[in-house]
Amino acid sequence: METRARKVKGWLVCGWGVLLLWGCRSPSAQREGLEVVSPLVWNDAGGRFLDRLRLSQTVMEKIFRGGLKGNNKIRWTQEKKVRRGRYAGIFSLHLRFAHDIENGIAEEPKSRMYLVMKLKLLPLDKRERELLFREERSALYDSSISPPLGKIRRWSRELVVMGARSLDSFTRLDGASNAHLLELLVRGSALEQRQAAMLLGMRGERRAIPLLVGQLEGSEETKLLAMMGGLVRLKAEEAVVPLIRLAPRASSVFLQHLVSAVAVLGGRHAEGFLAMLSSAHQDRHIRESAREAFEALRMKRTSPEGPQIAVSPISRKGEPLR
Repeated sequence: METRARKVKGWLVCGWGVLLLWGCRSPSAQREGLEVVSPLVWNDAGGRFLDRLRLSQTVMEKIFRGGLKGNNKIRWTQEKKVRRGRYAGIFSLHLRFAHDIENGIAEEPKSRMYLVMKLKLLPLDKRERELLFREERSALYDSSISPPLGKIRRWSRELVVMGARSLDSFTRLDGASNAHLLELLVRGSALEQRQAAMLLGMRGERRAIPLLVGQLEGSEETKLLAMMGGLVRLKAEEAVVPLIRLAPRASSVFLQHLVSAVAVLGGRHAEGFLAMLSSAHQDRHIRESAREAFEALRMKRTSPEGPQIAVSPISRKGEPLR
């Protein structure tokens, strides 16, 4: 009887020890992963877009959550109290039509259809980082007929699934070492490469710069945007010229992002490129964006030795910068 009592006492001591160790976990261990507030929110434009397509926001969230099954790093809650690791998710959908022509975009684009979905995760605790996931689909479109609503509905569902996969991949790689992420940047799948670029940029890992520049090839704009985003986060001015070389084959949607990225990175090549676009591009919106970015760069630049010459890597022509 006494032996049995000793065993019970021993089990109780062990049990209390486990509970104490569990309660004393580090805050970082307790915050591992993300907690997402449900229901997810669609911005006003995205909500109206879904209404026109007769797609339910509830069904779209169900599709999104289904794409995250098996991911134990993402938890769902209905509480909106401020807490580290807790995020509010905001979706948006944007449809535009673009007409690609040689060396530019027509003034009234009509022949290529782009559907872009963005998922923004906003931290309830401002000490956390904001996360943005972007997916898109595009295809040639016959402007002589009505927009194919069936295809747009299907794309909308597919983009929500793709957004879930991006978030899933991000959370699984978030704890990976920089060395592993650098390896994935070269040898990983397209999805892993995109998330590795995002994480390495957020971590300020400058060893990633030549690898990110090396991935600026091909025609998959979603991947190119991820590489460009990583370079912007790393403030890699040396990437300006390789980025500019993407412009001749860029769609109007991608070129808008390219203008923003080059403007942020800055430098003489960036000024020359923006000056050329602001005066020579056929799309009025791109000319205006480039002109605003060019003026902002000129104001930031200091020139102690008088006017300099900005040379565009595309046109090879110089223009005085005053």
